[in-house]
Amino acid sequence: MPPRSETLPRGVLRLKDILTHLNAQPKLSLSGVKQLRLTLASKKAHYGAQHFVEENLPQIRWANPNLDIVVRKEMKTPQEHWKPEMVIEFESGKVETVDMNDKFSSKILRELMDKAGDDLWRRHVADCKKTGAPVLPDAPTPKPTKKAESTKDLPNLEEFFKANPSAKSRHEKARKEWLAKLDAQKAKREKRVAASTSKPPTPQAN
Repeated sequence: MPPRSETLPRGVLRLKDILTHLNAQPKLSLSGVKQLRLTLASKKAHYGAQHFVEENLPQIRWANPNLDIVVRKEMKTPQEHWKPEMVIEFESGKVETVDMNDKFSSKILRELMDKAGDDLWRRHVADCKKTGAPVLPDAPTPKPTKKAESTKDLPNLEEFFKANPSAKSRHEKARKEWLAKLDAQKAKREKRVAASTSKPPTPQAN
């Protein structure tokens, strides 16, 4: 008889892998957090932040289903120098930030949890200190960033736009063009669906 994994549909195995990832320990429960706002490049930069969004943010969403999470991705050219950032807004009104520039996703996650983790997280950290176990499993090494990207004085996106109005205009134009392209694709799909559902039935032979 073949192993159980060979008899399960591929979609079921994929779902199992997803659930295993979402339920990985330690549980990433936050305390008193109203919203997370993340800003980063959409591709070809900010690799640690991108890995955090792809791998860790779903775990945070799973552990905090009522948390408001806003992710803003912007196209970034090699000539633009701004840092990825996460803003933590607490229910009390307190606001803290996590500089995600040139960091492993595991370090970004650790900084977030140390700032906003609940009692369960703090107990986990204390237990790891006693046993010498790692607080978080090691994340894959992100691609190295250019030296200009690694400086501590990089502005965040809003500060960069304020200092470079022409760059802001380019980004806004690119976003409008992207949204228009999405609308056109959606309209095209809806037209195809409407055409396929409106075809008269094929006459049945007597």
